Amino acid sequence: MKKRGLSPLIATVLLIGFTIVLASFIVIWGSSFMRKITAETSQTTNITTQCTGFNYKIDSVSYNRSNIILDLPFEEKETEKDGVYYTKDYSINNYFVTVYNNPFWDSAGGNDGFGAYKFVGIDDYLEKSNIETNSKMTIELWIKMGEIGSNQFIIDGKTNENHIYIYKKSTLLNCNTKSTYLDNNWNYIICSFGEYISLYKNGIKESEDIISNFESPQDIYIGRRFDNPPLPFNDYVDNIKIYNTVLTDSEIKKRFDKKINHEVDIKITNNIDKKIDGFLAIQEKENGDKLTLSREIFCDLDEDPGINPYSTEICIVSAPTIEKDDKLRLIPIIKENGITKICSKDSSIIKEIKILDN
Repeated sequence: MKKRGLSPLIATVLLIGFTIVLASFIVIWGSSFMRKITAETSQTTNITTQCTGFNYKIDSVSYNRSNIILDLPFEEKETEKDGVYYTKDYSINNYFVTVYNNPFWDSAGGNDGFGAYKFVGIDDYLEKSNIETNSKMTIELWIKMGEIGSNQFIIDGKTNENHIYIYKKSTLLNCNTKSTYLDNNWNYIICSFGEYISLYKNGIKESEDIISNFESPQDIYIGRRFDNPPLPFNDYVDNIKIYNTVLTDSEIKKRFDKKINHEVDIKITNNIDKKIDGFLAIQEKENGDKLTLSREIFCDLDEDPGINPYSTEICIVSAPTIEKDDKLRLIPIIKENGITKICSKDSSIIKEIKILDN
């Protein structure tokens, strides 16, 4: 009996299939590898030095969140208490924000990769009632609109007589009467209400109009509107904040450029002749004696040389969940011949500070 091999047609099909699978694997592995390398090189360096002879002092540490009345970084999944689910508010009000019907919490999602909510667009939403606001307000959020759809409400703020809206219509994001186009990426959105209603995208003012008889909302829905039909949202949101003031153009630009969440300003006196260039700040949270979080945050000092031989400079440490009683270990960074080096962790010039509300 004559043995028969694979026909040329079958062999060709199998070869093509194997090539496609192999290519797909390489693309997936390659993109994952590049994301890993990018993340590592943007956050840390393995070059250390002893940092002898450096002399600086910390003049002040400023951490003021008094103008933030609601702060939702979505860095942890909602927790249950007495059968009700809540997500954590990091404002000084420490509100309980109710989570309904299990929106999807993506632990690696968001503009910062530390967590975000994906609403499925059925009946999942968040609610906070009886918020203390005043006659001026700014709403800040990061949003990713990947699906084209009809009217979908992202935030609905209810006043005695009116509503303030942030909603999506097809590929447009709308802040009441103002609108801007959004692509399928994370975008930084600001809606401010005062004398004017202003809409910003990625640090740039898109539109502005005079507003009359503005009332700050007492109740907030996230992911749907108050009235029926609810017009639920079907996409991602992250890092929602509400301020009881109108942020300025420069404040908004700085927050976008530096990716600022909570801002801790560390003011130091630096030695010009032998100066440090910034810090690797280790943010630590504790529950009793247990360390519950340790995160590395880089901050660069101002490059203004000041008056010799010393200059006063500010380093901004920013993270979504910096709060009162957190510790920051400040490990100095120096730059030599274009190379960034971290002072060794046994260096005598490492300082530790504790965050206190101003």
